Amino acid sequence: KTSVAQRLCDDLPATSSTRWGACDPLATPRPLGPLHDIAAANGGPLVLLLENSAPAQEVAAALAGSDPGAPVVVVLEDVHWADEATLDVLRVLGRRVGSTATLVITRPGCHGRGGSSTGRGLRTGRNASSPSRGSSASPPISPAR
Repeated sequence: KTSVAQRLCDDLPATSSTRWGACDPLATPRPLGPLHDIAAANGGPLVLLLENSAPAQEVAAALAGSDPGAPVVVVLEDVHWADEATLDVLRVLGRRVGSTATLVITRPGCHGRGGSSTGRGLRTGRNASSPSRGSSASPPISPAR
């Protein structure tokens, strides 16, 4: 599935920006871990917002970018390991994605923790009924081992 997202991003116009982050398989995940990875790789205002513990709304706005002529693709992998603060940012971003030039791709890993809260967490509240939010489940690309 990572290669599918990578291929999609490789085919984007040069005016677009791709931001990749991944959640770590920890019992106590680093708060906003994948967003810190994105900030380290891309710089910009996201770095300062994270350093200053900015609210989820400000972090989501910085992640989405502000130039409608420069689309942004945010790819977060292994979201089944995401901490609650990262999920909050994704919820805010999901509610606002329809008014931005942003595509958010979240990918759960193949070996999630039992009863993963991420699927529940991202499909509750306003995101579940947002007209701009789309969701697509895909079957495994290769057989389980």
